[in-house]
Amino acid sequence: ATAATRPPAGVGAEAGAVAVGQRRRSLTAARLEPRDVAKLQATVRILACDFLESRGFADEVDQRRVVLNALSICNLYGEKCTDGAGSCRWSGLRVALDHYSARGISACAVISGQFARRHGSMLPSDLRSKAVVCLDYDKCLGDLMLIELAKRLNCQFVDNLRYVAYPVSIMTAEAASWLQENHSELKVEFDFTSSGVFIPNEPAEFVEI
Repeated sequence: ATAATRPPAGVGAEAGAVAVGQRRRSLTAARLEPRDVAKLQATVRILACDFLESRGFADEVDQRRVVLNALSICNLYGEKCTDGAGSCRWSGLRVALDHYSARGISACAVISGQFARRHGSMLPSDLRSKAVVCLDYDKCLGDLMLIELAKRLNCQFVDNLRYVAYPVSIMTAEAASWLQENHSELKVEFDFTSSGVFIPNEPAEFVEI
């Protein structure tokens, strides 16, 4: 990678180094220098491209797809469906992935920095082929990746974050514009029943690209 595209130190997409944390949108982005923002954006583009190509998503133009925010899903599942309210549970992500798989939809999950340390440092093997892992660098990296993937696939993205809390100020112009134009139609919020049933507020659908 050139100096303009080389990922900042501490950023990667390795499936074995995940991190867990609370649902947060503290914008360390507000303290980033313009040069660091540019590097962060380049990193997101590179990781998104590599992930989609490695999973074959880039060539599946006729297949229904959806992108999931793993932290949002696992946190809510932990609050509503398991002992120890407020803790993350991988089972929630499995339930959501199975929900879409049963409907013939290809789902991939974004696992942000600060995701799994309190529940094990390794991403479970059954989830590795379905997830892109963003290592620690900036707390917004997972959100940037979520929107970048959804933009590239022009598909629904599953997340309970309010629109105003997305780090639009450090997104590329293309990503910010796509989010503004599409969040009302393509953003899917969700809930879980006490028995662990995943309930999206919008049915899964295919968007022509």
